[in-house]
Amino acid sequence: MHLDPRLWGKERGLNKPYPVGCHGIDTAAVMEVLWERYLSARQRRMLAEGWGLTEEQARLLHVLLGFLHDLAKISPVFQQQEPERMRCPEQPGIR
Repeated sequence: MHLDPRLWGKERGLNKPYPVGCHGIDTAAVMEVLWERYLSARQRRMLAEGWGLTEEQARLLHVLLGFLHDLAKISPVFQQQEPERMRCPEQPGIR
């Protein structure tokens, strides 16, 4: 899978913009940890029942929602807030 580094998602406090796809992966990993380590078995069961899913399906949905939470950042309206971010001279072949 290729994540286009021109689609930025984070920049505040960073030396260079962070790709939105990488941010999504980071968030999905955090959601996995939250599910496994911070939610009690009862909380996981309640979420699954509330969503009408098995616990495994609920875990996957929880992680997926974390990955997708900034999906709107790939829109032209968001990306054009910083048009220079769309250029990626350090990666030949990407325009």
